[in-house]
Amino acid sequence: MGDRDTLLTDRSSLVARHTSGVTRHAARLFVAGVNGAVALAVVAFWTAWHFAPEAVQSVPPGAPGREAYLAHEEAFPLADGWMAACALLGALGLVHRRPWGAYLCLLANGAMLFLALLDLLFALQRGAFWPPGAETAQTWLIVAGLVFAATVSAATIYRRRLAGPAS
Repeated sequence: MGDRDTLLTDRSSLVARHTSGVTRHAARLFVAGVNGAVALAVVAFWTAWHFAPEAVQSVPPGAPGREAYLAHEEAFPLADGWMAACALLGALGLVHRRPWGAYLCLLANGAMLFLALLDLLFALQRGAFWPPGAETAQTWLIVAGLVFAATVSAATIYRRRLAGPAS
């Protein structure tokens, strides 16, 4: 009976390690996908900002507060570029199982939260939440998307220890 118990324990251990590896792999790909999508969204936003501004600018020309809105948004390209670069390189690192991938994703996640909070504070100071309009929806979408991406990515990286070697 001792050998059979050892065999069952070894088999259970093997199944647990395999399941853990599959879960880690899925989590790694999920985090890479979220970070890659955020990087692409940032590039798409700034491309549209310059080539089709009416598609992304929520304060129309001539509207009150347009100058402040433009000044606020145009302060972001460098920070957004840093975030997008870290997110994209981090995603590539995770896909290729490089330890630095998780660290770059964490840098991107911190930048995402910071930028989302800046957008939220700017919108609150300007009263962009009432009455509801295009700017309200855009602000909430950006903030919710960035907070979601940063929270999910950071939690998954921490919980699954994606930077470590696969077992």
